[in-house]
Amino acid sequence: ESLETFLKGLQPDDEIGLFGHFLPRPASVDWFLWSNQHWGTKWDVPQLKWERNNLSFHLKFETAWAPPVAFYEFLESADGGDWMIDAIFHSSAEKWVGRYACGSQKTWKYNFEDPTWRDR
Repeated sequence: ESLETFLKGLQPDDEIGLFGHFLPRPASVDWFLWSNQHWGTKWDVPQLKWERNNLSFHLKFETAWAPPVAFYEFLESADGGDWMIDAIFHSSAEKWVGRYACGSQKTWKYNFEDPTWRDR
C-alpha cells in the first residue's frame, strides 16, 4: 500500500496510525517503553493533515511530549534509505522549537517575556 493510499484512508478512530503503519508495535511488549524507543513518543498519530507536492508529502500532526525522532530515523533507514525527512516542531508548553533534517536534530529555547530574546 502506498503512503498516499494509506493517508487517504486514515480515520481518527483507527487503531493503527501513521507510526504503526510503518513500524507496528508488537502486542506482547510494554507499549509505553516500546513506543518511546521506536517512535520517539508514546502515542501513534491517527489524525493528521497532509498534502502531496510532486515527490514530497507534507504532514502536520501532534505528538505527546516530543517529536518522533526515532520514527524519522527508522524511515530514513528503511527501504534502502529512500526517505528524506525534514521536520519542524514546536512545544509551546516547554517553549522550544526544533528541526530534524538529514539525520540531525537541533532545538532552540525561547522566552517571549525576556526582552533580550527578541534581539537575538
